[in-house]
Amino acid sequence: MTPEYNRTIFPKKMTKRKHNSLETRKKLFYSAVKLFDEFGYNNVTIDDIVQEAKTSKGAFYFHFKSKESVIIEAIREVDSQYEEWYDALVNDIDPKEQLLLFANRILTYAESLGVIVEKVLYASEISSDNEEKRLLSDETRSIFTIFSKIIERGQGIGEFRTDFSAEELTRVITRWIRSVIYNWCLYNGEYSLVEDGSRFFSFSLPILTKAFEQNSDETGNRVLKPIFPTGAAPIGEPKP
Repeated sequence: MTPEYNRTIFPKKMTKRKHNSLETRKKLFYSAVKLFDEFGYNNVTIDDIVQEAKTSKGAFYFHFKSKESVIIEAIREVDSQYEEWYDALVNDIDPKEQLLLFANRILTYAESLGVIVEKVLYASEISSDNEEKRLLSDETRSIFTIFSKIIERGQGIGEFRTDFSAEELTRVITRWIRSVIYNWCLYNGEYSLVEDGSRFFSFSLPILTKAFEQNSDETGNRVLKPIFPTGAAPIGEPKP
């Protein structure tokens, strides 16, 4: 794991007692991730994690409520870091730039967690039948609320399209985020998630702008704008 992960989840400045406690938590976390990756999330028990970490069951329950919370709580903890980042963000930054900065921050954190953790997270979410416990689609998380605030600001100053609500556009962006991370997992983290994601967002972001806004007819239905200018033909097709 990279230093950034240790800074956000396991801060360095602390008392010796606190340090030892967080070291135990860290051992439990890494042991769980190792076992999840090797044997599959559903085949690993808390006893397995405790044995791998060479600690006690009591220590496990001191730090985590359940097996799934090993991953979930680590992700939730960083949400507060996103909120602090957004609160410190300068408001005169262009909303499009804010979106790119925030997307970059999310991908940087995901890459710092490592591809194994992301694989475990996605696998456990896909296999779960309990929608209330799903983390990636939880729209109360900071990822959703911060993107929504940025989009609302951009809509307010005429930069982002308004034919879709901020909530709808937020869902588009968060699905982009998940697709980029999921594809990185499919390739086993063989390339830079941050670099690939940054290129993807730079390419895709114009779709959210006012220039792509759709008109509505008298019934309120959206009327799609033509992809090609009047008189132009798609690539590979001759003009009539």
